[in-house]
Amino acid sequence: MKKVKGKMFSMKKIIAPTIFLLFFCVGCIHGFAQGKQEFLDVNYASIEKFVTQQEAQYDSLMQRFIEGDTTLTSDEVKYVFYGSYFSLKYAYTNPSHELMDAFKEKRYEDVLNLGQKELTKSPAQLAILFRMCVAALEQEEEEKAQLYRTRLLQVLDVILSSGDGKSAQTAYKVLEVSDEYVILYGVFGVHLTQQALSGKCDIMTVYEDENPDETVDIYFDVSLHMATLNNLFGTPSHQKAKKKGRKK
Repeated sequence: MKKVKGKMFSMKKIIAPTIFLLFFCVGCIHGFAQGKQEFLDVNYASIEKFVTQQEAQYDSLMQRFIEGDTTLTSDEVKYVFYGSYFSLKYAYTNPSHELMDAFKEKRYEDVLNLGQKELTKSPAQLAILFRMCVAALEQEEEEKAQLYRTRLLQVLDVILSSGDGKSAQTAYKVLEVSDEYVILYGVFGVHLTQQALSGKCDIMTVYEDENPDETVDIYFDVSLHMATLNNLFGTPSHQKAKKKGRKK
């Protein structure tokens, strides 16, 4: 199968008009610039230090994010999103099976009820925010839709600014595999043919409907996800704190 290196996908129109409208906004604000040279500086050590040593400031940023503050900068949202990996108060937990099932079955009112509870614990979780935004749009709850759209686009902008996905050195930095699927299917509108783990990266081989014989590899940096699974960085500080708490 022929592979096309360095190519980035244009956004595909999605059948559901609400989803298309949502990610049309993503494309507009980000642009998916192919020639982008400067990326958002995502230093996990400095983010962990900020979250663990400046808890009040981190909590303030998170509260602004939860409230849909559109004045937050990409650098601030960077601490909100990646910082949730290190936070004791805000975890980064994937959607529950109940939420996933409700979304698949288009029970959007249930999605909103379940998601609201899950976002209390994991306010910046991309896959939950995506489903909440779609559910609010389908239910024609404009105020909720705008809130979740704002938060969703802020997180997407940070991830898509962390690299260009063209190599291991410029991989998109994500927290969970679920982040990758939101970006691949929801933003780029591509199909996955193969997934491989190489070093710290998930390499997703994908194609577009218009060119099924032409594939491209998109790289995602899953360092933090791997650290949780394999202790590659030692026991994360937030897990150490939890262990200490259990001993008391």
